[in-house]
Amino acid sequence: MKRVLLLGLIGLALVGCGKKTCPDVVTDAWTQAQYIVKSRLKSPSTADFPYPGKGLNGLHETGEIDGVCHYYISGDVDAQNSFGGIVRNRYSMNLKYNISTEKWVYENLEIK
Repeated sequence: MKRVLLLGLIGLALVGCGKKTCPDVVTDAWTQAQYIVKSRLKSPSTADFPYPGKGLNGLHETGEIDGVCHYYISGDVDAQNSFGGIVRNRYSMNLKYNISTEKWVYENLEIK
């Protein structure tokens, strides 16, 4: 009985090994989105991203297709403009993560 249980646990561990999955949405996708938005601002060091939630900001995982994880992200960012005033801008983008190359790519970035 112990051998069967041990073999079962080893088999379960081997099945899980090596299979890459989409990254943790809450940490990796949001971090990547903020990095991308900051790179497009006049004063990236002043960027402040209000906590996502209550329908104002959103991240939607739209699924995995052929080893690529697809996300749609929208949110707000507060940052200084050219005149030094803090303004709130709305941003949105499609974000993709290639599981095999472990690279992020974005499309359709809008900052309004």
